[in-house]
Amino acid sequence: MLRGPDFPLDEARDAERAQLIFLRGLNPGGVARQLAAIFASGNRKPALRDVHMPTLVIHGDADPLVPVACGVDVADAIPGAKLLRIPRMGQALPIPMWPQIIGAIAAHTAQLRDH
Repeated sequence: MLRGPDFPLDEARDAERAQLIFLRGLNPGGVARQLAAIFASGNRKPALRDVHMPTLVIHGDADPLVPVACGVDVADAIPGAKLLRIPRMGQALPIPMWPQIIGAIAAHTAQLRDH
């Protein structure tokens, strides 16, 4: 569901990942603290204008948790940020998208290294 509507499930990998997560254990207190931090932090958008580091925002346009407009908004709020909007991708990073994502991150970090 989180991959987006057009990506087949990789059932073997999903089962392995689910088992690792289960073995790691659940942390309800950690989840509660994370939610409390989100609610307590308030609107952080004005602070994004103070980011003076080259920034790459990667967002899927089929994200069921965070609308793509939020990724666009973040990129617009950070001076000079670049937005990579990935069609049909959701919140998760489906394996077929890895080359595009890795390539974008590699190109972005190479640009940082060259400055």
